[in-house]
Amino acid sequence: MNKTHLFFLVLVALLLTGLSYIYKPLVRHLPAYDLKEGQLAEYDIIAPYTFNILKTPDQISEEEKEATSHIRPVYMISDDIQFNTLKRLNTFFEIISQGKSAADSATINANLKQNDLSVSHKTLADIIGKPQSQLLYTILTSKVSELMQTGVYDNIPYDSISVGDGTSLIQIPIRQLMSVKQARKMISQLTVSNIHNSTLVEMGDLFINPNVVVDHEKTEQLYDQAKSQIQKISGTVLKNEEIIRKNQRVTAEVIQKIQSMLSDQTNSDNVNHVKLIISVIGSFLINLLVMLGFYLIMILYLPKHDFTKREMLLIWCGLILNAGMTLVFTKILSIHFLILPYSLSILLICIIFNTNLGLLYNFINFVVVAQYLNWQIFDPLIMTIATMGAVLSLKRIGDKQDYLDVGLYLLFSMILVNFAFSLYRTDPFMVVLKHFVYTLISVTLTIIGLILLVPWVERKLNIASKQILLELLDFNHPILKKLASNAMGTYHHSLIVGNLSESAAEAIGANPLLARVGSYYHDIGKISNPMIFTENNRDSDDFHDHLPPLESATKIRAHVNEGVALARKNKIPQVVIDIIQQHHGTSVIRYFLNKAEKEGLNIDLSKFQYAGPKPTSKEAALVMIADIVESTSKSMTEPSRDAIRKMIDDTILRLIRDGQLDDAPITIQELELVKKKMLPILESIYRKRLEYPEDKNETNR
Repeated sequence: MNKTHLFFLVLVALLLTGLSYIYKPLVRHLPAYDLKEGQLAEYDIIAPYTFNILKTPDQISEEEKEATSHIRPVYMISDDIQFNTLKRLNTFFEIISQGKSAADSATINANLKQNDLSVSHKTLADIIGKPQSQLLYTILTSKVSELMQTGVYDNIPYDSISVGDGTSLIQIPIRQLMSVKQARKMISQLTVSNIHNSTLVEMGDLFINPNVVVDHEKTEQLYDQAKSQIQKISGTVLKNEEIIRKNQRVTAEVIQKIQSMLSDQTNSDNVNHVKLIISVIGSFLINLLVMLGFYLIMILYLPKHDFTKREMLLIWCGLILNAGMTLVFTKILSIHFLILPYSLSILLICIIFNTNLGLLYNFINFVVVAQYLNWQIFDPLIMTIATMGAVLSLKRIGDKQDYLDVGLYLLFSMILVNFAFSLYRTDPFMVVLKHFVYTLISVTLTIIGLILLVPWVERKLNIASKQILLELLDFNHPILKKLASNAMGTYHHSLIVGNLSESAAEAIGANPLLARVGSYYHDIGKISNPMIFTENNRDSDDFHDHLPPLESATKIRAHVNEGVALARKNKIPQVVIDIIQQHHGTSVIRYFLNKAEKEGLNIDLSKFQYAGPKPTSKEAALVMIADIVESTSKSMTEPSRDAIRKMIDDTILRLIRDGQLDDAPITIQELELVKKKMLPILESIYRKRLEYPEDKNETNR
């Protein structure tokens, strides 16, 4: 096992264990109980320690209402109301003093209305411009102050009231206070010369308001004191006491006892630290075994893939993402699990790697997520089964990455699975409808996440997605433009190799797009020194005639490494780089080896041999074959159909004999199909044009 992969595996198991304990660090050493009132208990439940039975919130609420219903409110004689009343009185007479006669009443009344002090025209006529208005102001100010200091009340149904006096309360008989009605009557009975009684009545209505009001702060303190006297517990369960026996009917009291037991785990006096440590170790071992099993199945039984550090990190991060989202959604935000975009990381893995890995990953996510739901498996099981539908849709649509199709498959699967489980549980119609809305939200979040994440992950992992491969086929790509301008012969050679390999790939079920891209880029290393290659320079032999055979072979061989370096510099996907590196395999540069042998030189065969490796994919093997047959066919003097067929047969036979195709997953039957597909293409390219008899009556073509 790769040591780096093992390190990540242990680290992920630790993270998953840590996440499962982060929400309530000291409450995980007891199991959770998914009991509902009226059902039969499936097992005995015995109290592991002594704990208090907590009253339900409804019980406490009822008792609080009862305790506070007998409390009378505390009152106070408000200085603020008295101050504001006298301020209004001053404002009223300041505005009145601006008038000289009754003719100014309209203007005065408008100003009074702006200050909410409007009175009748009769009252205004009685006091505007009259000398007795000043006397009225003095008498009213004195009397209103006197009444409010005594205390003016309204609608108090008690014979006496409690009034706050510092930190204590004093009782004041209601008869010592003045009602609003009494206070206004006293104002109307004042004697002010030349002032009508109706004016005094209106002054009383305007300026006499209750200033004996409820002291909310002190009243709330009384309520809090009463509530604090209420006992929050209704009894005690002793250690090892029976809570319920198997097959007994679950009652509300049993549920309250269990909830009290679980809540009491946070009490440090009750926490069994040894059990907690054992529980943490057990959780870690569960996660470690699940991760280890997943990893071994992934590398041993799924299609061969040498996972890079980044790829493994993506796989583990997907698990942590689902675990974290489950924790945040269900525990912190209290959002229903079915809203969670559970399928996001699974479908991401399917798109980036393959559906076989995705199906396994789906199951592992189910196991990981279930522990964050206290092993209540219904909801994660719904999501797991529904996600299988979307995974299978990806298998059907292949590399098209049609997110709308994926979303529709996922939505249909979720609706169907939810409906089946709802029938099983006999859920009410409103619950079914609510789950449908949850499903719609989950699918929407999943597809939005895929649209945003897939391109980013593909570029970060340098993955040859369909979109990236299509971008590489653009003739305006900098490398292809440079190849066309610096090495025209190699450029045309690569295009023909692309046609050959793509056609063959379609015939044998390989990736035609990857085969064409690999063909276009397989010789990009020749850009740095194009003139030493025959297809770019007919006189290249003259160049090599002045060099020792070994030096010529070294320069020719260098184009592979230079192509790999150029591809990596331009962030070409690794599968394309593999084709560049493997398209010559470990074959020998025969021309210069023969030349060295003729010159009688000491020969180190490895110096005349490409470094490899041999092709490890069908696409790389097809590019190797197409590269050779295209180059060979150009040198044929008589490229007839039979001659081309024989050349292809000889080429493939030689590659098989030399072991160049040993590591590629390609069969003899598939190689026969390759021959049939490449033959007509080469024949159409290199067939000589028929010579037509000259027609003197027509212009030459």
